[in-house]
Amino acid sequence: MKQFRYSLQLKNDLLDFFILSFNIHGMNSPHNLYIHVPFCISKCNYCAFFSRAIAPDWEYYQNQILHEVDFWHNKLGHIKIPTIFFGGGTPSLMPVETFNNIIN
Repeated sequence: MKQFRYSLQLKNDLLDFFILSFNIHGMNSPHNLYIHVPFCISKCNYCAFFSRAIAPDWEYYQNQILHEVDFWHNKLGHIKIPTIFFGGGTPSLMPVETFNNIIN
C-alpha cells in the first residue's frame, strides 16, 4: 500500500510539473504533440524505444489516447497544436481509421 501512495504522489508531482511547464511557456502559445505507438511486427535489436511485437488492440489503444487527450484538455484548456508526431514502434501499422479518429 505504501508503494501505491508513493506512485500516486509521483504522478501528482509530474502532473504539477507539466502544468507548471505550460504556464511558464504560455498556455496560449502553440504546443506540439508526440503520440507513441508502441507496436511493431518484430523487435529490432538496435531499438531502444519501448515497443512490443504483438497484435495490438487498436480500439483500446485509440480509446486510451483519446482519454489522455481529454484529460489534458480539461487541465490545460484549449491550446493550438500545429504538429502531431507519431513515433514508436511502427506507427505505419496503425489502421487509417484509428489514425483519423485520433487526429480529429
